[in-house]
Amino acid sequence: MKKLVTLAVAATMVLSMASVAFAASDVDYRVTQVNEQYFKYDNDDGMMESEPPSYVGYGDTIYYRLENAEGGSEVPVSEYDAVKGISIKKQWEMNGNAVDRIEIVKKKYDDNASSYAYYVALTFKNSESTSEVDVLGTLTLKKSGDEGILNIKNDSNEIDLAVNLTVGYPYAGDSDDYEIDSIYADKVIYNFSSSGKSQIETDTEYELRLVDVDEDSYFTVNTKGQGKILLACDNKYNNDIASKYPSANLSFINGNGATFNQTGVLTLHADEGSYLYAVSANGNLTKVKAEYDEYENAFQIKTRTLGKYVISDTELKTSSSSSSSSSSSDEEDEVIVTIDPDDVIDSNTSTGGSTNITVPVNPSTGAAC
Repeated sequence: MKKLVTLAVAATMVLSMASVAFAASDVDYRVTQVNEQYFKYDNDDGMMESEPPSYVGYGDTIYYRLENAEGGSEVPVSEYDAVKGISIKKQWEMNGNAVDRIEIVKKKYDDNASSYAYYVALTFKNSESTSEVDVLGTLTLKKSGDEGILNIKNDSNEIDLAVNLTVGYPYAGDSDDYEIDSIYADKVIYNFSSSGKSQIETDTEYELRLVDVDEDSYFTVNTKGQGKILLACDNKYNNDIASKYPSANLSFINGNGATFNQTGVLTLHADEGSYLYAVSANGNLTKVKAEYDEYENAFQIKTRTLGKYVISDTELKTSSSSSSSSSSSDEEDEVIVTIDPDDVIDSNTSTGGSTNITVPVNPSTGAAC
């Protein structure tokens, strides 16, 4: 009898100790603050950029990390239970309508295999504007339900995140990152006017190299009286188009569609015997009758617009349409907590509102994603 009582007491002690250990673990990942330093995510490296961004452009997403600072250090929050049931109330003072959506996402933040954390992600609406907007307001995070010690911890059970930033594109010549004689994959403003920010002296024949396409490709155009223009061009591979022509060796020139006031000459480096096609807005290919300059080893096209093109080593059939949008692989490291527009309580997008956030659940297991 004494032996049974002893075993029962021991079992009770084990359960009690396990409960304490579980509670201590819970405290470690409770949200106590949102770091006000935001970052961008590098899709190529598969983790957050190491430095804060030099600018926030239209269409960009920035990330504020959720942290637990109870032990005196800023511990990234990575547990699902810590974000389950969080709602976000937004109160905008200036230009809240520039924000497209607000999410909570799980992202990798350094090279360590286990370095994942939850972030408040702000995505801004796309725009081709050369003007900047100041976005000012407050996001308030609150955790609902009977989660006990997993609730956000402070006197009001709420955490405020101050948003105070400028959204707009950088100017060529502002820094060494964007020289005035080159067009980059990033959208950059070129100011060919006689006054204003980062002005570029106008020229009767100005040459802009397509540095993120090919060093031997460039656009020459008369920029007199041009003013400000937003330019971007890259060579990102278009899997949707390439899948239509599996035996062809393709290269892509993806301009942002900016149109100059005057017609210029677009020089695209290519091997002799190649074929050049223009890509329409809906992804259809059209063969371009362009001159091939044997001295330049390039096609030369007279145009006002920095459009999209495909260079192929074989002739392509263009009767069927192709999609111009590049496919993107699913990010296994990302858990998105998406705002449902039907849940938004927001009578005025510039003044604020609140949103309930839910975390996706795997329908086959019932577990959180």
